[in-house]
Parts: sequence; structure tokens; C-alpha cells
Amino acid sequence: FMAQQLALGTELFYKQSTYFSDFYEQTNVGAAVSLKKPLGPKSSIKGEYRLENVNIDSDVNAADYVNKNFPGDNGDNSELSEKNIGGDYLRSALAVNYLYSSLDNLLLPRQGHKVDVGLTMAGGVVGGDVDTVTLSAQGQKYWNLKWDSILSLNGELAFVDSINGDEIPIFERMFLGGGRTLRGFEFRDIGPRDSDYTNEVFGGNSLGYVQVEYTVPIIENVRAAFFSDTGFVNEDSWDLGVNDIYSDVGFGIRLRLPISPLPLALDYAVPVSSPDKEADKGGQFNFSLESKF
Repeated sequence: FMAQQLALGTELFYKQSTYFSDFYEQTNVGAAVSLKKPLGPKSSIKGEYRLENVNIDSDVNAADYVNKNFPGDNGDNSELSEKNIGGDYLRSALAVNYLYSSLDNLLLPRQGHKVDVGLTMAGGVVGGDVDTVTLSAQGQKYWNLKWDSILSLNGELAFVDSINGDEIPIFERMFLGGGRTLRGFEFRDIGPRDSDYTNEVFGGNSLGYVQVEYTVPIIENVRAAFFSDTGFVNEDSWDLGVNDIYSDVGFGIRLRLPISPLPLALDYAVPVSSPDKEADKGGQFNFSLESKF
């Protein structure tokens, strides 16, 4: 690209998420353009500009729900009504990521590690209705052991903060739970919760989790997996407190099929630690394409 070692990327998207909450639906429509430049044989830097409209459509207004079901209480006191302000948001954001990978195989790594450190600024000098800064760091590490078994670590730390002191919109906030993070919990069911009224998780501003996984071959293209996941979601920005730690243990199967280049993962996990008892709903099955990031 332009006689430089640059990779140009573009994206047009329409995403409708009806499964995030019983109280709202989220729709993202927009476009993104990115440039990626190698810094060496294993590292690169990527810059991206993303412009999108985010619509929060409140099927059930949280404040109205509280007023109806809790006579005498003010629905505006619901945590969800404070975080979930329905309507349209124009989100304009610049992001830069540093990437490093020494993995021996992208689809089934046995050795090496991978790191992705990113900084995203929405609003400010690039305009829009959302003014936040997000810092994240993700990493993976693999060891090839006896009998072609593989031990892996996968984790992430992430923080979001407001640039101007306004409330951070719910679509910028952070959650855990589900097949890609803490597999013993339901999708997005870990995080600060509106426990007094709606019982909905409204997300936090700080997140961290670690997955430890051990896989062994059973037959060709089939591996057994044993794993444990641990993590936290804190309400405040830049909060690394570990007072509320969630964890699970589980097992599963990894299948390599001709129809997909990525392994299919079928997992079952049970919670071991759940400070929020509402998040402990017993064992969970998860089925997904195994791609960490």
C-alpha cells in the first residue's frame, strides 16, 4: 500500500443484539478503516478509525418496571435506569494496537505466545456522543508437553473511563461469563448488578480474567480439554481489587472438522466461586468456534 509495508483493512457492519438483556436491544451500524504495519518478523502496530451509530432500544423501561413492581420507590434509583439511557449514540473512535505473536500455528498452537495491547479513544477530538478511553491487554501462552498434550494460559485486563466525567454508556461497559471468558457462568452474567430492582447486570469499568487449559489428543482431530477460569469485573475504573473473584472448572472436547478451519469447542463447566449468588446458576454447556482473539 502506497509503496509501504502497510495492510489496509475496511469493514462495514450491522449488528443487532437481542440477547444482551431482557430490558433492551442493541444495534450497531457503521464502518471502520485500519492500517497495519509490521515492526519486525513477529510484531506489528495497527491503527483504526471506527464510526458507528449505537441504538439502545428499551423494550421494557427499567424505571417504569421499578415503579410498577415496587410501589412507593422511585424508578430512577434503579442502577440499570442510570446506566441504560435509551436512544441513539454516534460513536467516533480512534484505536491503536501493538501485536506480537510467536505462535507456531494460528489454528492449533502448541508453542509460543501472543500479546495484543490496545488503546481506544472515543469522542474528544474525533467528535461523537461517546467520550471514553479504553485500555486493554490480552495474552496467550502455549507449552507442548508429553503425548502431544498442550498447556495454555489465556487472559485479559481491560479498563474504561470517561473523558469528561459523564456516565459511561452500557455498551462501553464490561462483562464476563459465557463460552469465551468464564465458561461456568451465563453470557454477560458477571458484573455489578441492579440487585435491588431489576436483577440485571449493568457492567463494570474494570475487568480481568485468566483461563488455564490442558488438552490431550484422543484420536486424530479430536482432543479432550480440562480447564479452569478465574476473573473479576469491578464497577470503578482502574480498579484491580480482587475481593469479588469468580471461578469455574470444566471439561470439554475440541473437534477439527473439514467444514471449519477453527476447532469446534464443546464445554461443560461448573462455578467454584461466585460472590454474587445470582450469577451461580449451576453447570453451563457452551458450544463455539475456538478462537481466543
